[in-house]
Amino acid sequence: MHKNLQNLERLCQKLQFRYGQDDELVMQVKHEIDSNVTRYSKNRHSENQGRYRERKEEFSMPPH
Repeated sequence: MHKNLQNLERLCQKLQFRYGQDDELVMQVKHEIDSNVTRYSKNRHSENQGRYRERKEEFSMPPH
């Protein structure tokens, strides 16, 4: 996922240089970058929440 974001950012920079900041294609790429960043951060958050729950359950179990 990180590589995909890097590629989109690189593409966005090239398009901005070539067509300018207000070009429709540049705006689409920026929107795609924002949606990927949001999706990536939500996935990371849910992964971290799952790990926290697993560890919490491990420590809350009574010893045998």
